[in-house]
Amino acid sequence: MAMPPYVRHPTADEIPAFYEALARASDLPLFLQNYVAPVGTPMSAQLVARLLRELPTVRYLKEETQYAPQMMTRIKELAGDALEGMMGGMAGRYLLDEFARGACGTMPACEVADAHAAVWASLDAGDEPRAREQFRLLLPLLDYEAMYSVAVYKEVLRRRGVIATARVRSPGTPVLDAGNHRELDHILAALAPLLTADHS
Repeated sequence: MAMPPYVRHPTADEIPAFYEALARASDLPLFLQNYVAPVGTPMSAQLVARLLRELPTVRYLKEETQYAPQMMTRIKELAGDALEGMMGGMAGRYLLDEFARGACGTMPACEVADAHAAVWASLDAGDEPRAREQFRLLLPLLDYEAMYSVAVYKEVLRRRGVIATARVRSPGTPVLDAGNHRELDHILAALAPLLTADHS
């Protein structure tokens, strides 16, 4: 999986050369990661579809730009059979819409992968009402993560016994205070029925 360079954002004319070099370097299937600015270098639906059609190892898409579900629909229309699969990301916030538009999976952060898997399994089984109820339980955590980012991911992983410490090395990352921990207590208690993975 690769997104376009992002230290110096390339132009739309420069991006194909990057993916051509990756395609020449390996015959492994390649995921395009289309990620929102300012961190990412967002690509248009037309450019993504062109890369999928013209480079044989480029087969999959992880779509994370603004209005990602609409982008998925447009890229699918433009790329046709050259697109073998597409996934969303963005913490799985748009999973329901992405599934309805043909996504074959989602790639959120890993702290509650079992909860995301439960929602996906319900969708896959054709039980949309159950999926929506499960997603309703998941959404408060996704909203909280949108504010505090990695600090919440790591604290949830620590609480679940996956890692020993929630320390974050990135400068500027917020430190969770007592109020945050209280709120996480409530959020995770409500989400508990979907947290089935045993990390002990």
